[in-house]
Amino acid sequence: MTIENIRKPLYKTIGQPTLECLTFTGSSKEDLTLPQAIKYCVHRNSILQAAHEGIGFRIAAAGTEEEEEANQLQITRTACVGVAINGKKYLAFDDDRDAKRNILLARAQAYDNAIQTRGYWRLPMKDKHIKDILARAEKSGRIVECPTRDNWPVAQHDGVSVYGTQPIVKAALCDQAEPNAAFLAQKGFKAGYMFTDDPIEGKAEVWVVDLGSVGDRALGYVSANEPTDFVGRARGVRERLKR
Repeated sequence: MTIENIRKPLYKTIGQPTLECLTFTGSSKEDLTLPQAIKYCVHRNSILQAAHEGIGFRIAAAGTEEEEEANQLQITRTACVGVAINGKKYLAFDDDRDAKRNILLARAQAYDNAIQTRGYWRLPMKDKHIKDILARAEKSGRIVECPTRDNWPVAQHDGVSVYGTQPIVKAALCDQAEPNAAFLAQKGFKAGYMFTDDPIEGKAEVWVVDLGSVGDRALGYVSANEPTDFVGRARGVRERLKR
């Protein structure tokens, strides 16, 4: 797998079948807040990358001019919504490409304001975005019970790892769960991490999913529990025109 420079700074992945329909923009050169990251991508006629798209590009960029930037902390449009229902705690993941249906794209400033003032963003269960996210996640298999641990071995046997088969990892990274396990193992990591928080009863809490950086050996981190000062590098994606 690798990337191909279409027209600098635009790239496509090669050897990533589910991502080859996308064009990736270059990365921002500095960390951005969610509203800034979305604006960065809109100015490049694109939308902010999803978590699985960011992982796929990171894997494909290994050994290329984009490797360093791809391995920085990445902000994504993937939302993690935590809910507690009848004593059970669940996490739902959603990265709809529609800017009106995606809660982070549609309400980025509200999210940022809440994080900066309260340190969390909690919404009523009857909120339309929340209800729609839960419905989509249930249909796509991207709603799972909160995990009891935050890391799993990435070593693969016949292409299968403990990390890549975890419901929480598959819900967050979709078809990039096992490729990321192989990538991390090749980089010398023993385990991959998925950091989450437990939701509270009666409210839906929304987190941004981010991808860890090469610094502090955090390349294996996927987080959905970021603190108030959350920022990350932005990269846009858009569908490629068929020829």
